[in-house]
Amino acid sequence: MKDIAKRFPQNPLLMPKDLKASINKLQVISLLNPGVFTYKNKTWILVRVAESIAQKEGVIFFPILNNTGKMEIIEVPLNDPDLIANDARVIKYKGLDYLTTVSHLRLLSSENGIDFKEDNEFPPLFGNGELERFGIE
Repeated sequence: MKDIAKRFPQNPLLMPKDLKASINKLQVISLLNPGVFTYKNKTWILVRVAESIAQKEGVIFFPILNNTGKMEIIEVPLNDPDLIANDARVIKYKGLDYLTTVSHLRLLSSENGIDFKEDNEFPPLFGNGELERFGIE
């Protein structure tokens, strides 16, 4: 069967390196679930941004949003008997499950549908409260 779709030669339009991390301690590791729309003669992308902490030998770090909405970085030695870290994405610590990433939504716009930028008028949307402590999934 012939492929009738034509891929845009400049794919991907956005990569993790194109966005700044939300705080200095984090790094953008992936851009997920983009939604694209047009509004006021611009092309817009709403994208979920996943961030994590650069790991170091012998320790695992994971970010969470505390009850006030501030980012908290938890640090646990890999040899801690309360830590189960069989999966790079999810860990269990002291009987509780944690994600090793935190995510939020960002809105970017483009005049030409190719070059996207963030607008200060539309700040990132972060999780809020106990049920969104790993951000917006």
